[in-house]
Amino acid sequence: MLKTINKIFVAAICTTSLAISPSIFAQGVDLNNITIGVVQDSGANSISLPFRGVVLDHMVASGAMTQAAVDAMQAERDSLRATLQAAKASGDEGAVANARAALVGNRAADWAVRDNYITGNADLTAAKAERKAAKKADRKASRKASRKADKKKARKAKKAAKKRAKKIERVSAKNPARAAKMIAKDERKAAKAAAKAERKAAKAAARAERKAARKAANKAAKAAAKAALASNG
Repeated sequence: MLKTINKIFVAAICTTSLAISPSIFAQGVDLNNITIGVVQDSGANSISLPFRGVVLDHMVASGAMTQAAVDAMQAERDSLRATLQAAKASGDEGAVANARAALVGNRAADWAVRDNYITGNADLTAAKAERKAAKKADRKASRKASRKADKKKARKAKKAAKKRAKKIERVSAKNPARAAKMIAKDERKAAKAAAKAERKAAKAAARAERKAARKAANKAAKAAAKAALASNG
């Protein structure tokens, strides 16, 4: 009986804890005239700032792109975001898909120009590598902290389960009917927690699927944007 109670209570606790946008080519940016140069003291090696902004500032400082062109690019991106939000609000799935594709294409075209520029700049290349390493270290530390927290919760759940089981055993010796009610209550809690965990897992799987689809779309858009940039160069 003690083992059965343990299983029920541990289950109850553990389950609860558990098309390319042509915009960039039409913003007054002559890709054939972009120059590659290294600007000293540009702050490009700082990984505390959004890297896109760092690269664009570097391009403006080096003369590779004008601030007006950068502002126009940002204005168009803001407009595409607004269009996407309006499409979502309308509930028109076709409009949402088109707006999202346009935004993905715009971002990909923007990325292709920045990536091409980064390749020719040693300081930006180093900053990009440093940023990537920092993100990797952060993810590793986060996973480690999460595993530690999960182990702590599991130990706490096991301890609570033992305490609860001993209490039910003591009650059972004096009042079997009350003990049976306690066990039934724990079973209901375990079932409820299991259902909640199942719903949570289903939502997580759906999110993962959407993320994978977005990643594939972004990868395809970047490849197409890079090819378009090469053909224009």
